[in-house]
This record gives sequence, structure tokens and C-alpha cells, in this order.
Amino acid sequence: MLLGGMKLPVNDTHEEYPALFMANYIFGGGFLNSRLAERLRQEEGLSYGSGSILYGNSLDSVSHFRLYAMFNPENLEKVKVACNEELDRFIKNGVTESELKDAVNGYLQSRMLSRSQDNELSSKMSSYMQIERNIIWDADFEAKVAALKVNQVNDTIAKWINTETLVTVAAGDF
Repeated sequence: MLLGGMKLPVNDTHEEYPALFMANYIFGGGFLNSRLAERLRQEEGLSYGSGSILYGNSLDSVSHFRLYAMFNPENLEKVKVACNEELDRFIKNGVTESELKDAVNGYLQSRMLSRSQDNELSSKMSSYMQIERNIIWDADFEAKVAALKVNQVNDTIAKWINTETLVTVAAGDF
């Protein structure tokens, strides 16, 4: 397993958080054809599974961006190189209009489905009580996501994601 992570000095109410959230969704957080999965699994056949996660903090001004890849131990160096190259390319080139459109549509549909499931809705409402939010916060966040422009997402990637601050570790039977 390869894990990488970096701290980001933002929380989930920061004005750039929706753009950062969708950047993560496109890179490796939202769907099977994410940038990271495409590179590691589809193109190079190096990983059993990979992705990225953005832990947006609701109470503190520090969030975390993390990436991961599960792989055969003999592919460690190839996986490291591919992850670094893909993240560098993501930072340099950003996202495309069609990637953003597809990601926003997919994300908003998943949110709608989530709200139709009682256990998800009750869990969300319970956690919102602890941080003094209500479901209107979700509607506002979704509206911000729906209004995103490519240049906003790309500017946010360039501002907040930095391979020099990414810490990576590998664990396994090497």
C-alpha cells in the first residue's frame, strides 16, 4: 500500500473548498475513471485499487488531502513514479471542461441518492447537530459546486496542491 498526504489550511466553509473538493473528486475521489485510477489501473495495470480523499474539516481550519494505491510489492517504484507524475500533471494542466461537467453531475446525483436513504440522512443530521448545521448547508454547498468554472478549479489546484509538501509512505511485504 502506498499512502500520501498533505495538510491544507482550509476547512469545509472556506470559499475555495468547493473547487478543492471537485478537484479531488476528479483526481481520485469520486468515480472509477478518475485520473489516478485511469493511470494506475487502466493504463499501466499497476494497482488493484487507488484513489484520493479530501477530509474537509468542519470544526478546524486544517483539512487533509490523501492519495492511496494498493499494488503488488514488486511494483513499488513504478507506482511511486506514476502517482507523482499524475499529480504533477494534474497540478500543471488542471481539469478540462468535460471532466468538471461530468464530475459535478455525478457528484450531485450521488448526493441526491444519499438523501433518499434513511440511514445516510439520519447520520448526517446527527453529525450536523454537533456542528450546528442543517440540511440547508448541503443545498448551499451543492449550489456552489454546480456553479464552479474550470478556471476556479484549476486556480485552486495550483494554489493548494503541492507535491513538495506531499508525504508518502509505503507498507507491505517488500
